[in-house]
Amino acid sequence: APAADSDTSADSADHGFAKIGSVLVSSSYRAGEYTLLFGCGVNVANRLPTTSINSVIREYNSAHGAGLATLPVEKALALITAKFEELYRQFLVRGFEPLLKLYYKNWLHSGQAVTLADRSYEKARVVGLDPTDGQLQVRSVASPGTVYSLQPDGNSFDMLHGLISRKA
Repeated sequence: APAADSDTSADSADHGFAKIGSVLVSSSYRAGEYTLLFGCGVNVANRLPTTSINSVIREYNSAHGAGLATLPVEKALALITAKFEELYRQFLVRGFEPLLKLYYKNWLHSGQAVTLADRSYEKARVVGLDPTDGQLQVRSVASPGTVYSLQPDGNSFDMLHGLISRKA
């Protein structure tokens, strides 16, 4: 089944932009029905291996003399679930386009340099997502007129290292 994932980052004084969460969606189609399996993970309280929401709050408080409260895990879960329900209802009424605009507003990968391992380690830059099917699109550096659409179920995306390779 096709799967797509997306990372969430935080700006941390100790780590710069650091991954604090990820979303994974797997889909299938059978007998006229789509099934989506949605998973979400957010580092609320563990300061390692990178940082967490609460670590960023503590850093902010220390740097600015502020007194923001840390986020309890239960409240984070409630906020994420409520927001997901809101976005899902919006999707049912208005489709994918308004969500794509919101996604790009928070997305860090536009213009990111990547290496395509299955294309003789060709260098490319991330263009965005195909609005019709959600595939990641990258533009060849050597041949700027060439844009590749990469299927998430057939590729492994290591965006921290800028490497895209075919799954074994």
